[in-house]
Amino acid sequence: MIDPIRSPQLPVLNSPGPRAETPAPPVANPTDGFSPSRGAVKVQQPPVQDNPYPRPMTNEEKTDFKSWFPALDVDTARVTHEATPQYNCISWTTGNTESWDWPPSMYSGSPQNAFKQYYTERGFTPVTPEDAAAIGKEKEMVAYWEDPNGPTHGSVSGPIHGERWESKCGQAAQIQHGRDELESDVYGKIAGYWLKTGEGQRVVREIPVEAQQRIDTKLALRVLSVDPKVARSFTEAYGEWQAERKSPKMAMSSNPKDYLKGGGYEKMMSLGKDALPLWMEKMRGGDFFCQYGVQQLTKLDEDAFQMKGPNPQPELRPQEVRCSEQDKANQVMVQWLDSQW
Repeated sequence: MIDPIRSPQLPVLNSPGPRAETPAPPVANPTDGFSPSRGAVKVQQPPVQDNPYPRPMTNEEKTDFKSWFPALDVDTARVTHEATPQYNCISWTTGNTESWDWPPSMYSGSPQNAFKQYYTERGFTPVTPEDAAAIGKEKEMVAYWEDPNGPTHGSVSGPIHGERWESKCGQAAQIQHGRDELESDVYGKIAGYWLKTGEGQRVVREIPVEAQQRIDTKLALRVLSVDPKVARSFTEAYGEWQAERKSPKMAMSSNPKDYLKGGGYEKMMSLGKDALPLWMEKMRGGDFFCQYGVQQLTKLDEDAFQMKGPNPQPELRPQEVRCSEQDKANQVMVQWLDSQW
């Protein structure tokens, strides 16, 4: 097992049982879309009579998705999960609705090799397009997508996914669609297939209650130390960044690095290390994208690296990188807070 956080050590729970056919959406914060939960959100299946999925797209969804994916038949497409940043297309292809996974940020080497390691560890085997066509819907299968710049997306088919293919589109909704209907400038096209042939290990990490209390106490003190002017500027810039992240170019992407753009993000970065506690506060609330801003701000001076002191620089070991974006954000936050004088 990988020790997800060096200090404190988080318990590793066993992989959950088979996923339900149509999982209900996690509860999200209405302001920023991120779960207010301190640990992984476990999606609960609602009573059958209350389950609204699959459902037709709304007129607004039809307009948006058609603008992103011109080949998509929005009248026959069905929504199977509401928009949420809790998980993305890649994690959903393995049945995981508790975390955001992006293999190139988890494994070294080329992006293509990262996806190979990711799916191999989760019990998938590559198959040819001809074999994929022959297998059809009988078994669980992943379609891996690329554009000229590399990997972009993953869609999945199989007995529990309905008669068509299914995709969680970045932060946006999860939909059922025709196999090639998402071919576009956004995702490129299908570049390969992976067949589920075995069981892979998937873990859920949670911060112990006593560790949460320690973290919250330290973080509250650090937040109080931030200059009010910096805090106001950060709040305004963060709101701007949130709005920018809803644009199709960002919202459809599963690559965390695609979200580190825009005027709001640049304004947050310009506030420097004085705003670090505020970045941490957002991470504590579930915004795992903030970890990359923290890593940039704490590694500007490579010659002055320190793990203890007023400005510690969190650094993840290779085995700690091979986990979800939420897990990495927790690791960065705990290291930074526990390293404060």
